[in-house]
Amino acid sequence: MKSVVAVIVLVFLASTFIEAQQNETSLAQTIHSILHAKNAVEIAKAKAQNNDKYLIDVAGAYRAHQLGLPKSEEGLFFVLPHSSEQVSKLYSVGDLNYQNSRKEFVNLYENYYKTVFALAPKYPKHIRRLFAVASNYGGELHVTEGEWFCGLLHDLYEKIPRKYLLATADESAYRIMALTCAAGCVDTE
Repeated sequence: MKSVVAVIVLVFLASTFIEAQQNETSLAQTIHSILHAKNAVEIAKAKAQNNDKYLIDVAGAYRAHQLGLPKSEEGLFFVLPHSSEQVSKLYSVGDLNYQNSRKEFVNLYENYYKTVFALAPKYPKHIRRLFAVASNYGGELHVTEGEWFCGLLHDLYEKIPRKYLLATADESAYRIMALTCAAGCVDTE
């Protein structure tokens, strides 16, 4: 009886693992298609292929901006993570690999954030949310990721110091981290 239960559990675990791998491959394929889309119609067609809405929306918004489509800057801020879970999910896009193009997924992650932080002076109402994203909404960040985000915040401070400091005045949860990054310090603990 124990061996039958063990076999059933093993089969269940194996099928769950295979399904997860298939979902990851499908997601990677969809994002790859979006990143190679030549226009809005191709982006929309690729987005319809997968239901992992958040990562697909980020890829679509980023590609739309690369193509210079109307309202694409606003689209980048619209898909900015709203939670620690979304920050982590976006970070995980760098683990995807499709047709040996893992670097393309890492570039999506890095360049999406670099673009958003670079555009933030035009959209100062989002600065407080960038503080939250850079601190993963109080969740854990990989050490190098925290330093990288701090560098992006420092660059933002250098561009618009007054607006940045005004945003920290309205911020309580992430103020110390935001000020530490503005000062150019690496340690955000």
